[in-house]
Amino acid sequence: MTSARTHCPECQSARVAALNAILFAPNADFFRCEECGFLWHVQKGADGPASRSLLGTAVLNPPPASLPVHAAHRARAHGRT
Repeated sequence: MTSARTHCPECQSARVAALNAILFAPNADFFRCEECGFLWHVQKGADGPASRSLLGTAVLNPPPASLPVHAAHRARAHGRT
């Protein structure tokens, strides 16, 4: 089994960037796959399992369409209120 600190849990790529310099949680380290863009975290001092619970979803493989954006948020993003 590969470490969630060195391999992406989504695509298994070894091109993993640690994000500790820009994201902080006292009990977790954050990572991003440079191959597929997947974001996850791992409990400090552990090699896994990978989780997304602090990122708003515990599901490791959500399809893009399953993350709806409310119409009011889209309007604000385009300068309409």
